[in-house]
Amino acid sequence: MSQERDGAILRIALTGDLDLCVAEAVVVFAAKSAVVPGVRALELDLRAVSFLDAAGVRALLGVQAAVGRRRIACRITGAHGIVARVLRISGVQAAPPGCPPAQRPPAPRPSRRARRHALKPRR
Repeated sequence: MSQERDGAILRIALTGDLDLCVAEAVVVFAAKSAVVPGVRALELDLRAVSFLDAAGVRALLGVQAAVGRRRIACRITGAHGIVARVLRISGVQAAPPGCPPAQRPPAPRPSRRARRHALKPRR
């Protein structure tokens, strides 16, 4: 793991396998790194990650949750091959989703009028 700061963005590059052996260390490292004053976004670069299992997915979600509690946007980038496939299958989004995966905005709620008309039977 290595980190680089570019203004308000902190980039953490992960290398190798992201599995049970390193999952906890990744969460701790990312959460501690993001505490630096002025950091508004965390980018997890998975370009050099060659393997990702369920523990690794859980670690990425843990990082997103930890930095999200501090109101720091999180984004996963660079996933490719099997890593991208595991993220897609597990429902974790990689870039842009900005971690969380930077969360998707909620779907717009229909207006009262639209809801009222939707409930009326057609004649």
